[in-house]
Amino acid sequence: MKTKDRYFVYWKTLSLIFLYLSLDETFSFHEILIIPSVRESLHLNPVFYETWVIPGIVLVGVFAFKYLKFLLHLHYKTRYLFLIAAIVYVGGGLGMEMVGGVLRIDFGRRTIISLTGIILEESLEMVGIVIFIYALLTYLSSLRESIQLKIYVSEK
Repeated sequence: MKTKDRYFVYWKTLSLIFLYLSLDETFSFHEILIIPSVRESLHLNPVFYETWVIPGIVLVGVFAFKYLKFLLHLHYKTRYLFLIAAIVYVGGGLGMEMVGGVLRIDFGRRTIISLTGIILEESLEMVGIVIFIYALLTYLSSLRESIQLKIYVSEK
C-alpha cells in the first residue's frame, strides 16, 4: 500500500505500540521483567523495585529520540497535546511505578499509602490516554472540515 504521507510509518508504528500497551495492560507482560534475584544481586535502589522500569526507561528514551522529527512536524497544538499526554501517561506508568517501589519498601505492600500510589499511577495512565485521544481528535479535525462519528447500538 502506497501513501503520500511521509509519516505513515510513524503513525503505523504508534498504533502497534498502543496495541501492545493495551494488551500489556490486560495481560501484564511487563511483569515478566520483574526479577527479584536481579534486584537483590545488583542491590538496586528501591526506585527500581519493579525491575521492568529499567528497560522501560530505555525504551521511552529510544522512542522519544526516534519520534522527535515526527513530533516537530505536527501542528503546535497537536504537538503540545501529544507531549502533555506522554508526560502524564509515562509519569504515571514509569514514574509512579518507581515511587510505588519506594512506598512498598518503606510502608509495605498493602498499606493505604502504597495503595494510594497505585491508584495515582493508574489514574495518571488513564488521564494520559484521554488527553491523547483528545489530541488525536484535534489532529483529525485539522485535516478535514468536519468529522462524523456514528455509533451503532444493537437492539436486543
